[in-house]
Amino acid sequence: MAQTIIGVNDPQKVQAWATKLIIEALKETQADKFIGKTDESVVQIKDELKNGGDVMTIGLRRRMTGKGVIGDAEAKQHAEALNVKSDKFVINQLRHVANVTGIASQQRVTWSMRNECNSGLKDWWSDRIDVSIFNQLCGNSAQTDLEYTGLNAALAPTLTRHIFAGGATSEATLTGEEHGFNLKLIDRFILKARMASPAMRPIIVGGMKVYCVFISPNQAFQLRTSMTEGDWAAVQSNAMKGGLITKNPLFTGALGMWNNTLIFEDARVCFGDNEQAGAEYHTDLGAPSTSTTNIARSVFCGAQAAVFGVGRSETLPTRMRWVEELEDGENQLNIYAGMVFGIKKTKFDSVDFATIVGSTYSPGEA
Repeated sequence: MAQTIIGVNDPQKVQAWATKLIIEALKETQADKFIGKTDESVVQIKDELKNGGDVMTIGLRRRMTGKGVIGDAEAKQHAEALNVKSDKFVINQLRHVANVTGIASQQRVTWSMRNECNSGLKDWWSDRIDVSIFNQLCGNSAQTDLEYTGLNAALAPTLTRHIFAGGATSEATLTGEEHGFNLKLIDRFILKARMASPAMRPIIVGGMKVYCVFISPNQAFQLRTSMTEGDWAAVQSNAMKGGLITKNPLFTGALGMWNNTLIFEDARVCFGDNEQAGAEYHTDLGAPSTSTTNIARSVFCGAQAAVFGVGRSETLPTRMRWVEELEDGENQLNIYAGMVFGIKKTKFDSVDFATIVGSTYSPGEA
């Protein structure tokens, strides 16, 4: 009797697992709702290297500044050249492998080890994507392992795009409660964004122009406790205006909105020294000797704050490569999940393009 059998490495099965992995992994990330192909996304997908290459150059055309001519004056004499700036980043392969050893071991349990490998790799990839994006956006140059920075070096915040709470002038001078996170810092973000050159463009949500700010759990605690109950309720209600907004996934999970800025909390926002909570996620800001203890870096973002490049072997919607390898007389199964990609904060003329970092003194509560 003829039988139809789908083996461990059947192409159909591999494709299905790869697609499932990246879709489920992205759903678990904070970044998922902010990643898109348009230039209105906080993190813009770039796939120009689908035909080959490992270095991607992105361009920015600055606005024209000439005053023009009046009447019949000859315009050619006042022609203005285009002012185009560029940034570049690399893509490379990152892989991880899960191992299942022993048919006898699998016999001892009632659950599928292979399914658990998929879940484990999904969790690993979702964490790695978020960690890479936050290390880039927060300018965490203390993290030098490219595996945690989207395969591109994380660059420190531009001095003109880095502000400090409570009148401090550096992270070393953030020392007390007066340097905590509050709504005034968001207002300072907005002021700097509107005065920036080039201007920081907002993202468009439900017809509204909004920015996003990501804060650590310690900063979220400071924000809640620095306000009266009524004030905090007002901030939360601002994220609930209008049916189009409440139905938009971008608003899902927001703590609230202030001054057209959506507020999101995430434990991977860069925080602390390498013995504090941030070290668990590889988003700590370095050794205690570098004045990083109890320091948190909120990050304010506009459109095209970062880019996420993918290579030619990562076609939509898969992006991920899934390979299963049997060894030792088919008694061992190694499952590889890899992706060719790169993540980088955008920077033109040595200035951060669409991010402003706000550092605060934000110790954890016992």
